[in-house]
Amino acid sequence: MATSFGLGELLQFRIVVEGAAHLLAAHARTTAQLAAMEASIEEMRRVIGSDPAAFSRADIAFHDLITVASGNKLLQICGQVVRSVVVDLIARNIAHSHDSMDTMRDIIDRHRLVVDAIRDRDGTRAARLIREHIFDYYADYVDLSEHVALDLLVEKPG
Repeated sequence: MATSFGLGELLQFRIVVEGAAHLLAAHARTTAQLAAMEASIEEMRRVIGSDPAAFSRADIAFHDLITVASGNKLLQICGQVVRSVVVDLIARNIAHSHDSMDTMRDIIDRHRLVVDAIRDRDGTRAARLIREHIFDYYADYVDLSEHVALDLLVEKPG
């Protein structure tokens, strides 16, 4: 039985998976994993403006590091599958952005805030930040009829 789903459902799932992974990573991460997250942000900084696909890969690697730090293998698998589906959308969004440099800088700034929360072992803040980031980054691609569920998951007032 083939089942199809839309971008809205994919984003709902990603918000749930990433939020949980960030919450757990803030509590379970090691010093080495935190250093790897920092290095991943530096890689994004290094490739900024050079190639949207390279930036997208660095972004995906950042998220993979966090799901590994969560210590939950099922979250790792689900996160990799969901991110592999959206990797082209990330690159396309950057490439067609009004100002791709600003878009990439914004992503780096948001990731920096997430790492700060993870460093502080504040899982609640890390989870909230990533849910908001995913929503803000992809909401324009989702039909408005699907925003109600997304708003609930991101805790935005209806």
